[in-house]
Amino acid sequence: MSTRLRFATYALPLVAFAFLAALFAWRLGLAERGMTPDLLPSPLIGRTVPTFDLETIEEGKRLTSQDLKGKVSLVVFFASWCPECQIEHPQLIELGKRSDMTLYGMAYKDPSQKMAQWLAQRGNPYVAVGQDTGRRVAMDFGVYAVPESYLIDKTGTIRLKHTGALTADFIDGELLPLVAELNR
Repeated sequence: MSTRLRFATYALPLVAFAFLAALFAWRLGLAERGMTPDLLPSPLIGRTVPTFDLETIEEGKRLTSQDLKGKVSLVVFFASWCPECQIEHPQLIELGKRSDMTLYGMAYKDPSQKMAQWLAQRGNPYVAVGQDTGRRVAMDFGVYAVPESYLIDKTGTIRLKHTGALTADFIDGELLPLVAELNR
């Protein structure tokens, strides 16, 4: 085998690997800055929230799609076992204290006792947490992976979808300005 052919045999996979690693690092950098909504656009933007009626993690209470009407709301699909959800949670606690919107949680594949304990330890920014154990509501929303957040306007229309953990930059730069506009 010639030297050039041998070099190409070894170099080509290394070049391809380097290219894929650089592409992965670039997209990961975008995701860390909260710049992922364009990766997984939602066909539900501009449409009414899917109809749902769920038990909450508080026994005897319910969360329905009708609860999202009349006020600007953020619906967050999350799970106690999700590392990104754990990273995002302090941002949600702060957001609940300083924003003019109502936060609702959707417990994704988590038993209510475990979710209640998780929120008791970390703080609960939500008005209510729906128990989506069957993942039906998540499927209706088109949830790809947790955490995912949906901004809902006063009419119950989905205005924004964010995939991944909410970051301070995204909250201050995109989410809160849109909330202010929707509350006018």
